[in-house]
Amino acid sequence: SLPKALKNLSSKLFTDKILKRGLNNDKLYNKFVKARTQGLSLNKKEQNEIANVIKDWALLKGCISYTHWFSPLRSGNGEKHDSLIDLDYSTGELQVDFSGFKLFSGETDGSSYSNGGLRGTHEAGAYTSWDTSSPLFVRDKTLYIPASLASYHGLSLDYKTPLLKAEDKLAKEGARVLKALGEKAELVKSYNGWEQEFFV
Repeated sequence: SLPKALKNLSSKLFTDKILKRGLNNDKLYNKFVKARTQGLSLNKKEQNEIANVIKDWALLKGCISYTHWFSPLRSGNGEKHDSLIDLDYSTGELQVDFSGFKLFSGETDGSSYSNGGLRGTHEAGAYTSWDTSSPLFVRDKTLYIPASLASYHGLSLDYKTPLLKAEDKLAKEGARVLKALGEKAELVKSYNGWEQEFFV
């Protein structure tokens, strides 16, 4: 068993096991895993189902807000915070509001990030997208959603997006090479940094 200091090591980490149990829908869980590994998308209903499981887990962990957390090119960390509580204007009552749209995407002011020159005011936005290959976690009553950050025109404004693009390209080309060698590969994944050698 783990030492006492490490017993709660992953207690604030949202894992695939928690998602699978919360969804109670193997078909959707498998589709999400496939979407994550192959870059496919989920429909609005499916995104909402996943967000609902995450919301329930986050509330159990004491969360009152969530943030899309990214690493902008200007260094440091970027966090776009929003509340899990919203006002139902039809009734005047407070309610918990966390949809698939809020989980999978977000918008922040991109005017303070490197942008490559002049641009129109409407192009000053920056957009976050949940990096589903990184686990969500809770810190200080906030659900942290690891995200990538891109400009209005899709340019990378963070350190993660170029790595994800490189990973995608490496996976595609790796599968192509393996096919040329007579091997069948559904997915090629790299686990080493660029300073390491590659082994096939």
